[in-house]
Amino acid sequence: MGVTLIVGDDHKVVEVLELPCSLSGCSPHELSLCEKMKQPRGCPDEVNCKNAHTMEELEYWKWSLIHKVLEKVPNYSALRERYSYTPNEVWLSATQVGIDQKLSAENYVNKFHHLICLDEIAHCQTMATLCNGMVTVKQHKWYERWNHKEVLMLKLCGMEGAAMDYAVHGHAVVHIPLGQSEIECNVFQRDAVEDALLLHLPNVKMPPLPRNPVYVHFEINHMYFDGLHSAVDYLNQYAVSKLFPNEILLKQGTSGKYLTPAEKAAIKEFTLDKEYQINALRRMISSDPRVPFLVIGPFGTGKTRILAAAVSALLCDPKSRILVCTYQHQCANSLYKILFKNYRHCIMRLVPNQQAAKVATYDLSASRQSTNEELGVYLQRYTGINVLLKKKVIVTTFLTATNLKKKETEHQQLHFSHILIDEGAQAREAESLGALAVVKEETKVVIVGDHKQSGPKVAVLSELAQEYELGVSLLERLFNLYKSKRSGGGINNHTASLLTNYRCHSSILAFTSSLFYQHTLLSRSASETHPLAPYPQVFTCTSIDKNSKNLPAEDRHEARVLVEKLESFRQPMAKKSSKTESGGVGFSKKTG
Repeated sequence: MGVTLIVGDDHKVVEVLELPCSLSGCSPHELSLCEKMKQPRGCPDEVNCKNAHTMEELEYWKWSLIHKVLEKVPNYSALRERYSYTPNEVWLSATQVGIDQKLSAENYVNKFHHLICLDEIAHCQTMATLCNGMVTVKQHKWYERWNHKEVLMLKLCGMEGAAMDYAVHGHAVVHIPLGQSEIECNVFQRDAVEDALLLHLPNVKMPPLPRNPVYVHFEINHMYFDGLHSAVDYLNQYAVSKLFPNEILLKQGTSGKYLTPAEKAAIKEFTLDKEYQINALRRMISSDPRVPFLVIGPFGTGKTRILAAAVSALLCDPKSRILVCTYQHQCANSLYKILFKNYRHCIMRLVPNQQAAKVATYDLSASRQSTNEELGVYLQRYTGINVLLKKKVIVTTFLTATNLKKKETEHQQLHFSHILIDEGAQAREAESLGALAVVKEETKVVIVGDHKQSGPKVAVLSELAQEYELGVSLLERLFNLYKSKRSGGGINNHTASLLTNYRCHSSILAFTSSLFYQHTLLSRSASETHPLAPYPQVFTCTSIDKNSKNLPAEDRHEARVLVEKLESFRQPMAKKSSKTESGGVGFSKKTG
């Protein structure tokens, strides 16, 4: 079957063949151009040949192999029929892919499916362009602080810092050729000391590693984008109605109820200020279930503390059941640790995999002897609906919360009185929807965050998807909706602001307050000025990519000299920390 492609800035039109079924199981790097095309008459059996006959056809076949998993995603096949593949999306118009209409309750699901697909294509192209190349593969011993043991990993040397960071952020899969075979490894993290990319070893017998550099192929983790599609698909009518409150509801204010003596006692340990934090707490626990309530707080204003206090106050009501969702596991672990000491028998930390469980239990247990169940840490794959129903509070991340919908049955439903969303301005709106997968009509939704900080836009690589607001967070979209003239003052009716900063030095706070917050932030930090600092703010470069090809020659030399000085300072510190923190074995991640 033929496919028409429109390629490049000049909109070149070419005809290619679909990927032969016999090649559907191979890896992209195994595909090649037909050698017979170099002959004057070309390939005599072009229809049945298993090699590509043009560069455009080769690129299209590679793209087909990379995206074969996505054919199973709902609506993806239908989307792909709307336009042909191109390595460059400049020729696409918004009308062609159906995303030019303003976001509404009617087109919400369809539009987000389209935007997610466009961004996935852009990430595939960026991953291949930025990360694929020649590297040196070595073995590496890594000290796992949560297991107190060394594990064997692979190390890729010779990559640029930007490429390594992107591979880590994208949870990439690396295809490494070893002799006549190939292995697939999941990216672990960047080793800042040796400036190399660490990979998990696969559960297969390893052939000998090559001594010379080899060409490796990177692939994005499609599971993340599959999760975004699932979060959109699981939206019910109650969630959509909350996401698009009407003008009448926006004009109705929320004054906030007075706290009962039991609630005051429950939040006493958090020492909230009366000026902003207590007011926000009162309003968020008594908000209108038909309109999400927003708590806008810049850095250091106690957003996580208020969420923990809200959970404590809400648990005074025996009917309360609370779902707390965050963007990152680190934030979820911090919040869970605060709540666990008082509510260990009714709280659960739901994690997606064993690695997240290890980190959660390490952060929680000082003795490291407790089991996951004793610490309330559960793997979502093995946690049934009966276990979930026994817990009054579930703490998890957005996309892990999406799986809660799969646990429900016709006779057993998860009913949460409150869904509290932290870091609501950091994730794509589609990702935040995972927290609303099990929302019901009576559920109150509270979103906490700061839309002035760098949000999800930096993670959206498709220019078309950015233009049509895939890079806008749910908190920011609702904030702009409440602020609009037609809402009639909804910005004050359904939001609370936190303006007192308890973390940052007053001089630094004044600098950021003037740039981004219209001089509204107040400082109550006890931070002292460093005696050696000659200015109120001193900007320090903490990371230099000495392998960067984008720096001018003189800057590259200066960067390498500076990196060598930094490394000479780090090495004795690393040895000292390794002996004191890990008994002389391995390397301390903190020092690195």
